[in-house]
Amino acid sequence: MGDADPLIPYEGGSSSVFGGDDAFQLMPTMESMDTWATHNGCNGAYQTSQHETNQGDGTATFYDYTDGCPEGIIMEHYTIHGGLHNAGGAQIDGSKIDLLDFVARVEAGGVSSPPPSPSPPSPSPPTGGCENDPTWSGKFNIAHTCDYVAANPDQRCSWENSDGVKASDACLAACDSSCGSPPATPSPVAPPVTSSPVASPVAPPPSPPTGGCENDPTWSGKMNEAHTCDYVAANPDRRCSWENSDGVKASDACPVACNTDCATARRIRK
Repeated sequence: MGDADPLIPYEGGSSSVFGGDDAFQLMPTMESMDTWATHNGCNGAYQTSQHETNQGDGTATFYDYTDGCPEGIIMEHYTIHGGLHNAGGAQIDGSKIDLLDFVARVEAGGVSSPPPSPSPPSPSPPTGGCENDPTWSGKFNIAHTCDYVAANPDQRCSWENSDGVKASDACLAACDSSCGSPPATPSPVAPPVTSSPVASPVAPPPSPPTGGCENDPTWSGKMNEAHTCDYVAANPDRRCSWENSDGVKASDACPVACNTDCATARRIRK
């Protein structure tokens, strides 16, 4: 939590998320933690430790209530000093806060763990190829396959399956930057033309369609009887796709309005 969050104030009070309605008041963070401690059967006591972070003023305080809670209950939070509303994405001592690790510890029965250690160095490019493991999926959802990881590798390549295998090891095509696509093979260049091109003869004017160039005087749009072929001709780009009540399009019934060959032939005859 950022203690300089302008949207959800660390010290509580009103928030713009309520549209400026002061009838809605947020609890101060520490009071909220005390309320949850009581709800969870904890005694409210906590231990603190100081850490470095990449947000705010660079310092963070870790609050751990877990020792005063019943077995299986975890309560903890980080205060990012000077942090804003995006403090949930902060790094602590070089590692990003892992929300899924917290969920995993809760599901494992409340085993508390120390703050994260710095991330290990990036592994060397793989020697076993660049294929995703088709059997791998995240430990919280079997739909979180390598293809799912590939949609957001920066966030998801650190995920693990139920055996502790990380996506970064199982989903090489998604996570390993050295597994990019090979450069495309250039297409062969056509040989230059050695002779001068000969001018093509001018095409004759188009002939009118074999079905004639007469509008159907009985056709009208299905929405309005006044929408005849003459009406269509006033805006053919929009109206030639209209249909009558029998499904006949203006483009078929109104060739004078809609068929450019008819229009060209009429101009030539004139």
